[in-house]
Amino acid sequence: MTSRALAPSLFAMICLVSVGCTHVFEIPITRVAYPSTEKFNLKVALQLTEALRTARAQVSMAGETDVVPLGESLAVNSELLARALFSEIVVVNANGAISGANVEAVLTPEVTEATRNHPLWKAEPQTTFVALQWTLTDRGGRVIWVETIEAEGKGPVGIGNGPSMRERGAQLQAQRLTEQLFSKSFEAIRASSQIRAFEHRLGSEPKAAR
Repeated sequence: MTSRALAPSLFAMICLVSVGCTHVFEIPITRVAYPSTEKFNLKVALQLTEALRTARAQVSMAGETDVVPLGESLAVNSELLARALFSEIVVVNANGAISGANVEAVLTPEVTEATRNHPLWKAEPQTTFVALQWTLTDRGGRVIWVETIEAEGKGPVGIGNGPSMRERGAQLQAQRLTEQLFSKSFEAIRASSQIRAFEHRLGSEPKAAR
């Protein structure tokens, strides 16, 4: 057996007997498009927290950990969704920035769960799952509407074919997950009677009272 043929086996052995190997996959951003709809006539602060921006799903097996970064895609698509549904959006990155924003409501997406499974058989699909909680509050912090949207992306895992094959499987899972998650979120927010009632209530108030 040549030294070249031994190299992958030696690498795998090091992963197993030492601290293990971590593979952080490169996940392209999938930008979800939305149909034209009547927007809520509200000026909203979209709060994109550090926790959202750094969200990830990972799975470990046989001394190797595969990490799927999801935060950047979640942040980009949260803004695209908000701009598709509300008349004006101000993006803020921390609680302190909201106090200085002249807005009527605050929309906050929060990842409450992000997981990946690890199928035992190569023929089984792998699933990346995310639960995303949306909360809309008024300027005083009172909850107007809250709902958790769950979505999953399934795709090939590529067990036994190395990190590059698993990365391609993760990219497909992330794309499907993102499309499902934000399409469902769009429909949930658009159909909210609580948000529509809040919009109408503000519309009936004198500007000085808003």
